[in-house]
Amino acid sequence: MRRVRQLARLLLILAISLAFMAGALEIWRWASLRLLPDVGDPFDVAAFRAVRIPEDRDGAFLLREAEERVSRRIPNLSFAARRLAPAYQWSAAAPELRDWVTANRDALELFRDASERPDATVHPALDRDHFIHVIGDLVALAFFEASRLEQRGEMAEAWNWYRAIFRVKLHIMRRGPIFCRWIAYNNCSSLRTRITAWAADPRTNVLLIRRALDDILAGEPKSEWDAFSLKADYLDMIAELDKDWGPVQQGEEGDQIVRIGGEPLPPALGWIPYAAKRYVWNEPQRSRRVLQLAFANWLAQAKERDPQYLKPTVRATFQIGKRSWSVYLYSVNPVGRSAARELTPRVLAEWLVGTRDAKILLFGWPWPGIRATERREYRALVVLLAGELYKRDHGTPASSDQMLVGPYLDELPADESAELDDGSAPTIREGDATASAKEG
Repeated sequence: MRRVRQLARLLLILAISLAFMAGALEIWRWASLRLLPDVGDPFDVAAFRAVRIPEDRDGAFLLREAEERVSRRIPNLSFAARRLAPAYQWSAAAPELRDWVTANRDALELFRDASERPDATVHPALDRDHFIHVIGDLVALAFFEASRLEQRGEMAEAWNWYRAIFRVKLHIMRRGPIFCRWIAYNNCSSLRTRITAWAADPRTNVLLIRRALDDILAGEPKSEWDAFSLKADYLDMIAELDKDWGPVQQGEEGDQIVRIGGEPLPPALGWIPYAAKRYVWNEPQRSRRVLQLAFANWLAQAKERDPQYLKPTVRATFQIGKRSWSVYLYSVNPVGRSAARELTPRVLAEWLVGTRDAKILLFGWPWPGIRATERREYRALVVLLAGELYKRDHGTPASSDQMLVGPYLDELPADESAELDDGSAPTIREGDATASAKEG
């Protein structure tokens, strides 16, 4: 009986100790997030999800149909054959490529019809990655068709295809997630080179160049496009956090490798200590709050007009495996109320580099680089077409871009270099966080 009482007393002490430790752990977990505000979603999610484009105005319906009609993927040519067809030149294209273009006339016409529609649904709830697949083959077809027409001297018809490529790219910039915009830019990377050659060709007359310039000017990038893309990516990242299992929950490479006596635990057991560590790290709660604040910061900057708030204030740099990546945060205009002002950019960067899940989601994320790249490309297209008009009128190239303003342009497009990091933004790295932002 005495042993039973001793055992019961021991179990009671053990239970009290475990309860005390559990309570202390919960208090510590609460305290570790006390200084990280929970601001909720940084925009009206319901209103964003409700955005729909009427079918008769939505180019995405025709693009989906065009993709379905592509008879086969672009031929996989030998290295020698690819060298003979630089930048989709019809005159140097292999016979297999010419046959491929000829076999896909119906898809080409649908692609051009889609480009003429005023909008397209590239939405996280509908075809999240659809345009990653659409753009590659259809744009290649359009480039080859434009080159074929140029070779025949049909310069106006050739421009219609360059215009179609440009406008479909705009659809993705207007409604696409950031990564889709990056894919679209790469798929259309030959556009400026091809338009330059087209405009310089003596068979392209001044009226046609003027028409082309007007088409490009009508496609000036808008800040609301950036806001839409950021909102789409925010919802996508939050959805990844909410998954029971996936790349984010698996963590960085080697996170689930736990060694005992130098030997790793079997994979079936390795997840148990890793799950315990995630609980102690307050993941995914920590990353959710950081992403809410970070996207509030980026959304505020996307609609900013005051130059003093356009340059990044701080760069958060972190590493996964042997590779590093940086994201930028900005000072926020003090006018009005905003969740973006809950933390300073520096403190937010300190919290960000101390997360697990948010770093995985943001690693390789091409923002704001893709916005600057798109706008530089837009400016370059405007300047080259206006410059060609000047050259046709004066016989010599303009000595400066400013000479194009007046007879050819109302104003020059903004120089996006004003928004890029000039090296003055301080860098916050893992291990630089203050005590309030360090992981437990």
